[in-house]
Amino acid sequence: MPGARPPLAVLRAEGVPVGGNARPSKPSCFTGIAWACSTAGSLDRDASWSASLERIARPGSATRLGRGRERCGSVVGPTPSCYGRGVRGHLILVPTPIGNLGDLTERAKEALAEADLVACEDTRRTGGLLKHLGIEKPLLRFDDHAGEEAYARVAAELSSGRTLAYCSDAGMPGINDPGFEIARAARAAGAEVTVLPGASAVTLAVVASGLPCHAFSFLGYLPSRSEPRRGFLKAIGGREETTVVFETPHRIHETLSELAELLPDREIALGRELTKLHESWYRGTPSEIMTLLGNEGRGEMVLVIAGAAAKRVVSEAGADFAGELPEWALRYLDAAREGGLTLREAVKPLAKHLGVSASDLYKLAAER
Repeated sequence: MPGARPPLAVLRAEGVPVGGNARPSKPSCFTGIAWACSTAGSLDRDASWSASLERIARPGSATRLGRGRERCGSVVGPTPSCYGRGVRGHLILVPTPIGNLGDLTERAKEALAEADLVACEDTRRTGGLLKHLGIEKPLLRFDDHAGEEAYARVAAELSSGRTLAYCSDAGMPGINDPGFEIARAARAAGAEVTVLPGASAVTLAVVASGLPCHAFSFLGYLPSRSEPRRGFLKAIGGREETTVVFETPHRIHETLSELAELLPDREIALGRELTKLHESWYRGTPSEIMTLLGNEGRGEMVLVIAGAAAKRVVSEAGADFAGELPEWALRYLDAAREGGLTLREAVKPLAKHLGVSASDLYKLAAER
């Protein structure tokens, strides 16, 4: 248990000196033993220690370096060691804009400017961002296919006390990207990990959807093939909470068609090109959104699906607009017209959504 000391025989078998500041003949692999330097000295770092750092930073490792001043041989939980007091790297997870460069925070700019190395999914994309900011930094590609060399580089940089920044292609690192992998590797290396607040398509979409968001799930991208996607959508249909998923432009119409078949009365919201100049939202049932979306299928899509327990909320249903349409209804109509629908075609699903006469709504829309 944490705080207890293992038998001395076990420590010696693992190459662990019991007392004093002597270093072991080899790095210990004993799970739970945290090596720390006493106040009288520190451990030297050489090739063998660097090799050990590379080992524990590999994917799947459940170990990390200790950070305290415990005496050599003490147990502080499931950690293998601290390899030098005062030498501790720092990883900063930096959110990047999802469509509008103005959303990059001052803290994010400062972190990128002060980092010794910037790790990222795509060096070209992140390089372009840094160039826009007037920042020159060495880049390390760390994507879903990152191999041993990338993990070893991260471990080596952090073990030498350097600061690394990590950027996703867009949005919050760790959400649907390998950001969690580098964070796990950094913690395994005993480094400090800081996450900066910033843009995220997931939270933006669930809040903008108008659907209940006190509880929601994010499930990443929908399956690309129809059969598994249909099974996925059926499973979503049984969930009580709101669900957020990503979908590609070339599959969105097929997905909406399947939703119209499987969950015909379910309230959904579709966000397109979030935070960009032509951001647009479509809300209603799947069939209504298909009509509103028309032939428009460009841009990145976020789909928000109401939970099974949610009652469909009809905003201003049956209300007398006193000669004016609400702003969101005007945006609906504009988007539908841009998608190739006539005004008469566009008002039909909107009238149903509002619970008003389609002819009255048409007259009101035509007068604006």
